[in-house]
Amino acid sequence: MEKLTVTIATCFLLCSVLLLPPPSSNIFNRLKSNLTTTGSYDSKKPREKLLGGGLLATEFDDESCLSRYHQASLRKPSPHKPSAYLVSKLRSYEKLHKRCGPGSDAYKSATVKLGLKPGNGSESVGECRYIVWVPYSGLANRIISLVSVFLYALLTERVILVDQRSGISDLFCEPFPATSWLLPRNFPLLGVWGLVTRSYNAYLSRADERLGIQVRVFDRHAGYLQHVMDQIVACTQRENLLPELSTQVTNTSRSKRLLKVVLVTSLHPEYSVKLKRMFWEQPTSTGESIEVYQPSEERVQQTDKKLHDQKALAEVYLLSLTDNIVTSARSTFGYFAYSLGGLRPWILYKPVNRTAPDPPCVKAVSMEPCFHRPPLYGCQAKTIEITPFVMTCEDSNPGLKLVDAPE
Repeated sequence: MEKLTVTIATCFLLCSVLLLPPPSSNIFNRLKSNLTTTGSYDSKKPREKLLGGGLLATEFDDESCLSRYHQASLRKPSPHKPSAYLVSKLRSYEKLHKRCGPGSDAYKSATVKLGLKPGNGSESVGECRYIVWVPYSGLANRIISLVSVFLYALLTERVILVDQRSGISDLFCEPFPATSWLLPRNFPLLGVWGLVTRSYNAYLSRADERLGIQVRVFDRHAGYLQHVMDQIVACTQRENLLPELSTQVTNTSRSKRLLKVVLVTSLHPEYSVKLKRMFWEQPTSTGESIEVYQPSEERVQQTDKKLHDQKALAEVYLLSLTDNIVTSARSTFGYFAYSLGGLRPWILYKPVNRTAPDPPCVKAVSMEPCFHRPPLYGCQAKTIEITPFVMTCEDSNPGLKLVDAPE
């Protein structure tokens, strides 16, 4: 456990840098020009730092996948450094994938045996063993399951193959050099990274501080609910994430004000509208300037709709770029966002009887996502054993999550 410190959050980081179109895309030249003229992409940085401290292979050129190199310019330096052992495991896996992946003799034999049926989950051909990822449920659930399968492949020396019928190739670039992870089917790669960079440059880049608020209502009358709005305000003000309102106008000049941008993601626009109106109608007690931005307002979850999934993935990435984040209980969308950003979130407790709970939220003990249904081995299993590395989730019981071992 100490030697191979691989976590789900690490795998999220690996996925995070694969959101770009190829250089043939029309958006490529526009993005490259913008990032160059604004100076946000520093090509002089060591390639290792641009690629997550060695988490990603250096064989790809800069233009093969924009986010592979440009994502480092949008983030603050991470305090989490990958171990040399982890980096060596990743390099070994890439060699295995090239030897056994699409185009190899072993793969040609395997595709006959595997087919594209969900029932064929894990198979082997000669020295090469495979595990096939098949999409299920909404976008965040799919991404969490995808990185979990990759982690399993890494630990068991299997080759991950991805069923792309859900359009995964519309969201991610190829992660491994000189090979592919896709089962046969061709899709064009589109510009998720364009959605990210346009929003970042227009709304987030100017901020002195960025707060993400992810709102997901699990209610048959889902939509705008006043008690949820009350809970969001109570949490953010109690935890000093947003300032209290004042009845007096401060004399602080605009040039000296701290600008805090609040990024709200929700299917419904009313939560961001209420926040925006709140900080427009009254000044803040601290003199801070608060701007509220919501990228989309889809109203209804539209899983498997290409543009909807692309917007969702872009919003997850934008949330991961914030300094602090508040997420809804049991939301895999929120899990994906804060794990990707390496952030410990404030989790909103699930309301009971349509009443805002008190306290309204709790600070998570780690950046790892919660697994709502942990496996119970054997029909006789009655309890889940807790170890120094595992605890029950703050927002789901009997869910489990990874934590740092006590000193």
